[in-house]
Amino acid sequence: MLFRSNGKKKIAGNRPPYKNLTSQPKYDERSGRFYSLVMGREYRPGRFAILIDIDNKEEEGTVNGLEFARLVNLDQYGAPKQRTPSGGLHYLFWVDAQVAQRIRNRTTIKHHGITFNVDVKFKNALMNCAPSKIPGYGAYEWVNPEQLADIPQLPDELLEIITLGNPRPVPKGVPRPSTIEHPDATPSADGSLRSEEHTSE
Repeated sequence: MLFRSNGKKKIAGNRPPYKNLTSQPKYDERSGRFYSLVMGREYRPGRFAILIDIDNKEEEGTVNGLEFARLVNLDQYGAPKQRTPSGGLHYLFWVDAQVAQRIRNRTTIKHHGITFNVDVKFKNALMNCAPSKIPGYGAYEWVNPEQLADIPQLPDELLEIITLGNPRPVPKGVPRPSTIEHPDATPSADGSLRSEEHTSE
């Protein structure tokens, strides 16, 4: 998995050439450098990294992400877990190439009709990680760093939650719905097909 400096935070110096997930670059107190893991990349053959980012905050119409973590018991999966300076949590999983087509970056998710402050970070999204810290505020800290060597696959039940509302990709060679002829379809003036609506009286 690619390690890189995060340009969204305080940065100084060149990007470190870390590609091994278990490598831990030294934090430079003078430069205030932050490091991130890049999500959505194939870090091992057929495995693409995905982050479930639990935000410790409440906003109008949303619920604290920590409530979601407790509700679905995210700890049960043994995923690498990291505490963030704000009191949030990071859970790291992987998905295969087929499932990767269904994943979208999200800033909230819905479960049982409730909107939680949980982000899904995937395609080119950044996961800030230890040894990064925010002076005077807090640090990123792995709870179970040994799990970085054995990241679990995203379980089906979590996949269904985080992809709720995402369209499934259409396999190659399968006509898209707009090109499938309806049995009651009739040609319109421009040559395209339209479906006649029938009502019973």
